[in-house]
Amino acid sequence: MVNLALVIVLGVVGPAACLVAGADAMWLGLGALAWVLGVVIKIVASVLAGILTAKQSATVQSMAQGVISAAAELGAAWGLLEALGRAVTTADILAFAVGAGSFEGLLVVGAALLSRPTPEAQAQWEQRAREAWVVRFQFALERLIAWGGHLGSRSLVAYSWRTGAWGFGLAALITFSITDGLATYGQLREWDWTDAAVLCRYLSAAGLLVLIELGLLIIALI
Repeated sequence: MVNLALVIVLGVVGPAACLVAGADAMWLGLGALAWVLGVVIKIVASVLAGILTAKQSATVQSMAQGVISAAAELGAAWGLLEALGRAVTTADILAFAVGAGSFEGLLVVGAALLSRPTPEAQAQWEQRAREAWVVRFQFALERLIAWGGHLGSRSLVAYSWRTGAWGFGLAALITFSITDGLATYGQLREWDWTDAAVLCRYLSAAGLLVLIELGLLIIALI
């Protein structure tokens, strides 16, 4: 429950901070809407890509799924901004990104509360959670990285849309593709996500990609 509580706090504090900073609440909702549209597009495209690449290697399948995921979610964000065609402040850009990340995070919390893992899986997780803190706080760490990824990638896309500095948007597309492609590769290779060593390597790689995005965002905004 500590993991869930931490994610809920992040999902509430992020939007609240944007509002305090002067963002229009509408941009939080638009960020959530962009996420929903992107996920719908991604699901359809991912199924088609899965069929077309079914006989390919895990690396090829992962690359395809990573690119599709990034293109769908960030493309939906760009398309929504283009359709609105409204002036956007820096605070609104951040709210747009935070709205997506917080909405996804709270949905995942809801799904986790409704899920019922098998007794065997629960027992294995509890044993490994006692042995390694990274497993114990796995859910919160994954959600923190995902939230940071939304903040970095979507803010870079919105900044690119506002200024025409396409390089930042392209960087977001690349890092997003690698992040989701890596997760897909782990699933295809059936990594043991409760193994502390495996988890540390994955979280370190994903976290580094998010730090790159956030670093680029800081450069863009200063």
